[in-house]
Amino acid sequence: MVLCNPPYIPTTSLKKMARGIIDHEPLVALDGGPYGLAIFRRLLSGAPTFLKREGVLVFEIGEGQEKLIERLLSTSGAYKEIEFFKYEGKVRVVSAVKK
Repeated sequence: MVLCNPPYIPTTSLKKMARGIIDHEPLVALDGGPYGLAIFRRLLSGAPTFLKREGVLVFEIGEGQEKLIERLLSTSGAYKEIEFFKYEGKVRVVSAVKK
């Protein structure tokens, strides 16, 4: 299993975040690049190296990122059984099983 909480907040949205978050988290843990997706391509292409067949990749995503993440997972050809989980009515967690 690979479980992670990658940075997924778009750089431009960091200024709008609560001071309590910005003041207590390193910027590298929050800043996901221009669209909040900078790390995801590396994550999705690299995780299969560490997963056995039927291994599970689980990670948190930002609000509104699920469609692109689903497309990236589907087109990679490495995953099956892609599931999205909601928290407070919004998709926040993704799991995918390695083929």
